[in-house]
Amino acid sequence: MNYNFLKGKIIEHCGNYENYAKELGISRQALSVKLNGESSFTQSQIFKSIEILHLDDKEVRKAFFSAK
Repeated sequence: MNYNFLKGKIIEHCGNYENYAKELGISRQALSVKLNGESSFTQSQIFKSIEILHLDDKEVRKAFFSAK
């Protein structure tokens, strides 16, 4: 997956990855593993991210389902 759009939204809305991870309820290291494609986001984490990052339907597809 390509998470570049998601990374931009994280910085825009949370300021940094650590703040986003905290709001998502995971460690910074767990977030790093997900953003590097070594683990997937769960459905509940995607739903929580929609709230945290104020994503619309089109942005959800770009953030979580864009191929490299």
